[in-house]
Order: sequence, then structure tokens, then C-alpha cells
Amino acid sequence: MSNARPGGRVQPSRPGDPKRVGPYRIIGRLGSGGMGTVHAGLNAAGLRVAVKVIHPAQTDDPEFRARFRREVQLSARVQGPCLIPLLAADPDADTPWLATAYAPGLTLDQHLTAHGPLTGATLLAFAAGTAQALAAIHAAGVVHRDVKPQNVILTPAGPRVLDFGIAHAADGTSVTRTGVMTGTPGWVSPEHYRTGSAGPRRAPRADPAGRARGCAGYGGAGGADRVGHGAPTSPAIPTRGRDRRTGIPSPE
Repeated sequence: MSNARPGGRVQPSRPGDPKRVGPYRIIGRLGSGGMGTVHAGLNAAGLRVAVKVIHPAQTDDPEFRARFRREVQLSARVQGPCLIPLLAADPDADTPWLATAYAPGLTLDQHLTAHGPLTGATLLAFAAGTAQALAAIHAAGVVHRDVKPQNVILTPAGPRVLDFGIAHAADGTSVTRTGVMTGTPGWVSPEHYRTGSAGPRRAPRADPAGRARGCAGYGGAGGADRVGHGAPTSPAIPTRGRDRRTGIPSPE
């Protein structure tokens, strides 16, 4: 689940939202998805944090709890530039939660919708920052498996990659079900579509949103039938005209 929020701003809390989660006072919402809700909170010093709380319907699912616990472990394991640090977590609470530093700004997909493609120095900074984040993730022996425009926030200090909900450790330990394709359709790497696995040798392409072409108007893979073929070093070829599945206009 991405830490997405309308316009990158804190939204008002809704009826039923918690007043506190762990040591954090909740002051609003940042976003919500199928796994849970991300709240804006304040720590004891008054600094803003992002607190992900899983949906109550998921709390009785042992498999989901194991996956959330794994997300916490991998988030703590990965440190580096252009990443959002884990601050605290309680995966064994009645309602599991984790807290990260707050990253102000639009997600990449929100920026593209509101302002169009990144260009010039902004595009180069995005590409460099995202590459640094992926290098740090891979150096920790982790493959993210869900890097996409919704999971990259454009902060004033540069891009920040987030959400390790379906990340995979290169040591092979995983809590995802065998035979189930993980990732977001259109953003799964060609080799993951083809083999169903990800690892250190596949890491550079296993995070396709790290390729700057996505924010330059070319878009991600338009479907499984368009990926998984050719040499790994084959260059990305932009689609001319309008793609019938993604509606992405020509880069010309």
C-alpha cells in the first residue's frame, strides 16, 4: 500500500480513526489502500510522522500478520539515501502498525497528473535519487518488487522510495504464496513475469519505476504480453501514438 495522499497534504481524520497509535498522536490521514490506512501523527517532540495501521479485517489473518511482520523486518534492514526510515512498529499489537519519518510532497503519479512529465534537472535528480535508493535496497539483500509511481514521493530534498509490503529478501525467505504473482500489473519486471522470481541478478530490472522513462512520458509496461522477451540489455523503446491499454500519448 502506498503512502499516497490527495495533493500530498494531510487530510482530516474520519469517524472511527484512532486518536493515538503507540506513542504517536494522530492528527489526520495521509492515504488508504487495501492493506490499511496511513495516518499523520506527531511524536512527543511534535515532529510529524507517518503511521500505517492495518485494516481491522486483516488482524485475524495469520498469513497477513506474517507478511506485515516481514515488512517491518525488511524496512528496518534497509537504510540509505532516498529511503524513508522506519521509526517504530508493533506487528504483534491487536491492530498492527508501523511508523516512518514523514515525507512531504506528491507521489510521482500525482505529480504527473497535476504537472506532466519531469524534465531537465528535475528528471535527472529523480533518476539519480531513485537509483541510489534501489542500490541501497539491493545492497541490503532485498528486492522491493513494487516500485511504481505511487510508491515514490517527490520531496523538496529529492525522491523517496517507500512501501516494503511485498518486498523479498534475496536469501529466499518469503511469506508470499507459491505460484502467486506479486507486484502491480504493468510495473512487474520482465524477468519476474517470465520466471515468477526475483533476486540479486534480477534486481536492476526488478524495480522498473527506477527507469526514468516512466516519468518522461513513456509509462510502464503496458501488460504482460509486452514484457519478458529479449536480452536484458535491450533498450526501452517508447510507444508511438496512443497505447490502447494505458492511454499514454506519444512522447513527441
